[in-house]
Amino acid sequence: FKSCEGLEEAVCTTLINRADSAIAVKEIAQQVFQRTAHGMRAVNPLTNVNSDFNTVYVETRTTMAAMNRNFQRGSLVGASVVNFVVPEDEAFFIDSQRSLEIARVIAELRVAQPETPSDAPRTGGLVSLPLGPARLTREVSEP
Repeated sequence: FKSCEGLEEAVCTTLINRADSAIAVKEIAQQVFQRTAHGMRAVNPLTNVNSDFNTVYVETRTTMAAMNRNFQRGSLVGASVVNFVVPEDEAFFIDSQRSLEIARVIAELRVAQPETPSDAPRTGGLVSLPLGPARLTREVSEP
């Protein structure tokens, strides 16, 4: 489902930051905990006032750009890695038969209901297509 814009953002982020690679991430809305010697500690505690500093992100495994020089050094990502945030609907990774079936439904819906570029909402330089649950009408079997 990646458009060229996602790849362009990865490449531009790498070049602008003079990094060895750029990796797509998405925000985690739930609390994440870390085990310590004194029990579990919230990495991103939920408070009434949240800022960018207590937001946690996870790699999406969807888009990445790497410099050729990394391969000469025997590395894929290199020493200097930057990240860029992708919208939730762009962060869909196919890792099971069920995910593949869902992806096929989404692909069919996109072909049946294409959006014009002027109508498509934009987030962070990537085109984001709204995929609400009402639009997913075909049943997907459980694994």
